[in-house]
Amino acid sequence: MDRTFPDNPSRPTLPTREKKKAIVPSVDLEEIKENFNLCVLDIKERFSFVDLFSSSTSTGDERNASKDILRFQTVSIDSLLDYCIHQIVVYGLKKMFNQEWNKTPKYKDIPVQLNIDTIEDAIQNPESTEWIEKVVVQVKKGATLMSGKSICNALELIGINLDSVVEIEESKDIEELRKKLDQLYERRTSIVHYADMDYAHHKKDITKEEVERYINLVDMLCNRIFELMSRKNSELDG
Repeated sequence: MDRTFPDNPSRPTLPTREKKKAIVPSVDLEEIKENFNLCVLDIKERFSFVDLFSSSTSTGDERNASKDILRFQTVSIDSLLDYCIHQIVVYGLKKMFNQEWNKTPKYKDIPVQLNIDTIEDAIQNPESTEWIEKVVVQVKKGATLMSGKSICNALELIGINLDSVVEIEESKDIEELRKKLDQLYERRTSIVHYADMDYAHHKKDITKEEVERYINLVDMLCNRIFELMSRKNSELDG
């Protein structure tokens, strides 16, 4: 039997889903900055106890207590730096993912690990960005962002100009800034992991002036970064 078939047989049309741009919600930059400044203020307020316990009438035990407060401040300001840089990195990564900031070469080379739960969540909830946010947050989650090198690498990842960051605390170049950050990190490590003891098993001395330098370094650094981030937002919005 002779059978003929149409040249263009009709086929059922599958419904198409309109592509939507996924946007990951981000914390307001001013909120990050405000929280940071409040924490710095709280750390600085401990100097009142340092002064109280290190007066001309203070006992030996009180003077030792004042030194321990200075050590507490040193650890606190470096921990705050680590926390703040993590927040800055997550903020910048979200901005690049949302195509609100230009993507850096390092951003494009970020290795991302996806477990089966994350993949299932992405497939089953295509309109949700929660899984993307989890991926972004985990990029630097386990890293310690306290050394000069790690902080500079983190800033390069999100496209913050290091030459502009150097314009704080009269640093001549990025290497000098890294050195100052490393000095803080090393002192914090000595306090946290070695009870601030030297090789002769004596407690290292610590001064108010030294701790003030550490606090001012972190304060100026992070606020300079906030300023550059705000400028980046304004330039791209404009």
